[in-house]
Amino acid sequence: MGMYSEEDAIRSIQKVAKEYGDIDSKIYYRSGAKPSLSWILKRIGTWNKVVRQAGFIPKRNRADIELLEQFKTNIEELGYIPSSHEYLHLSLNPSLAIFAERGFTWDDLLAEANIAKPLPVKEMKTTTVTCEVCGKETVVKFLTVNFQKYCSEECEIADKKRTYRENRERRLSQGLCVRCEEKAEHGKKHCSYHLNMLREIQMKRRQKHDD
Repeated sequence: MGMYSEEDAIRSIQKVAKEYGDIDSKIYYRSGAKPSLSWILKRIGTWNKVVRQAGFIPKRNRADIELLEQFKTNIEELGYIPSSHEYLHLSLNPSLAIFAERGFTWDDLLAEANIAKPLPVKEMKTTTVTCEVCGKETVVKFLTVNFQKYCSEECEIADKKRTYRENRERRLSQGLCVRCEEKAEHGKKHCSYHLNMLREIQMKRRQKHDD
């Protein structure tokens, strides 16, 4: 297997865009170009990042636009710009996990919503928090708004697993892909895009096993 670099990915995206007259992750995946889409996502981080580096503007579908509008509304209702860590622990919807699945970084979200980064707040405050999982009280320090809801990492992980299960069950009941908010293929748990990704992973595993 050849070794690739970020520059190889950028050149490959530019080549596919020229051949197809357009570019998005699905076009790139179906083109069979190298490095593969899975390599790009694993090594570079997000599709949006490398597309911008290649000189293109990432495409936005209707679902992305609606999610970004809700993100901007969340920030406006808070009245200030939180850090990504604070946004995560405020348990706002759409969650950062949903955005990450769709290739958005925190900087992407701030840029898309046309929001400037906030100045740091140095004054620390304290409060007592009752853990939402076990009920234990803990004294915590915070900057602007306290976002800690748990007494320990174990309780936080347990609550995240519960939330994941609930989101998975909701998506299944609504006929959506369990990994994103796109419509799932008939009789399947995933959309066509994630089905193809899973098939590619399975194929590579079989090839590795055969070798």
